[in-house]
Amino acid sequence: MATKKVLLLIGTGANRIGGVEIFVRETASQLREKGVETIAVFQAEPAPAVRRFFDIDGLTVASLPDGIDNQWGKHKVLRALLKQHRPDIVHWQFLHPLGPLPWLSWWYGARQVFFTNQGSCPEGFSPAQSPFWKRIIARFICSHLTGMFCVSDYLKGVIVASGRLVESRVHRIYNAVSLPSLRDTVERGTLFRKTYNIPEKAPVILQVSWLIPEKGLEDLLQAARLVLNQYPDARFVIAGEGHERTKLEKLASDLGIEKSVIWTGFLESPTQSGLYDAADIVCQLSRWEEAFGYVIAEGMSFSKPVVATSVGGIPEVVAHEKTGLLSPRRDPRAAADNICRLLADPALRRRLGEAGNRMVQEKFNVVDRVRELLTYYGFSADHDSSTQETLSSAQTATRG
Repeated sequence: MATKKVLLLIGTGANRIGGVEIFVRETASQLREKGVETIAVFQAEPAPAVRRFFDIDGLTVASLPDGIDNQWGKHKVLRALLKQHRPDIVHWQFLHPLGPLPWLSWWYGARQVFFTNQGSCPEGFSPAQSPFWKRIIARFICSHLTGMFCVSDYLKGVIVASGRLVESRVHRIYNAVSLPSLRDTVERGTLFRKTYNIPEKAPVILQVSWLIPEKGLEDLLQAARLVLNQYPDARFVIAGEGHERTKLEKLASDLGIEKSVIWTGFLESPTQSGLYDAADIVCQLSRWEEAFGYVIAEGMSFSKPVVATSVGGIPEVVAHEKTGLLSPRRDPRAAADNICRLLADPALRRRLGEAGNRMVQEKFNVVDRVRELLTYYGFSADHDSSTQETLSSAQTATRG
């Protein structure tokens, strides 16, 4: 009997060990226990560290330097992929939701076809029904789509409101993180501070994100100026790269806070770098409607309190006054007040951080969320993952 295959089409590269890479490895690990082979295809060759991370039985990793083209009339590469592997299940993400994939997958024998929607919406976006003709065309294109997964209830609401897909085929499965080992957190945090010349006692406020306007980094720098008036020893660490870096560095200089802002650039493995271990507070001052807020959950997994904006799906991740503090978008004063409140109250930081860690274990743990995904694939969830200890069945969230 032929081995069943699941083909994961990822419309990004794999240059760091982050959310997508952790999802792929955990999915392959759980499928392997079911006797199922996983083929993960990225748009670029994974970085060496990621290749090593993917070196497990049952997982084949490939790359298409020319891109996985999900456009009508330009799907030669897709046809070749599907013809080569003849997968039973095709699951794609970070590609456009409307394209030939459902039809091509069906044509080449796939029994099920899934798409994960992780797209954040523009600032101030209001969900609304699409015009009738767009709904008809979208439903025809997606007629062979078994289901769409949305990474938050917010995003699920956007899709359902549009009417482009039958509601029964839209499901919420939260993004999820790998629970870190906190055993060496002091050592990692100390090493990170030494690497970036951060004094041992200096408060560290962290934001991890692309350096783009939508992530609200201008607001963070404006808030930093206000915080530094009260806590001049504080350090603001900004991790990530993007086309706005030069502009943001100039803004920090114009605000007179450049010596208190640290730019780490791209980090291949943020969770192992000591980044979160060294932080006292994790920020995400997004302006657009975030689909989820992965780095927020990542910070919470390290028991760090969060200061974030109340946009998109973020309020589903950050429970205000329970795991963090929320403020309106584009409001540096409110964000600064929240940061100062946390810096002034170590007990509050500890309480919110511990509550955040518990929430991650209950709702955003990659082991449970992949197990939930596999039930949609048609596989039972009666096994333990090989990569982390299984949480109790009572912690498994219900389907969205």
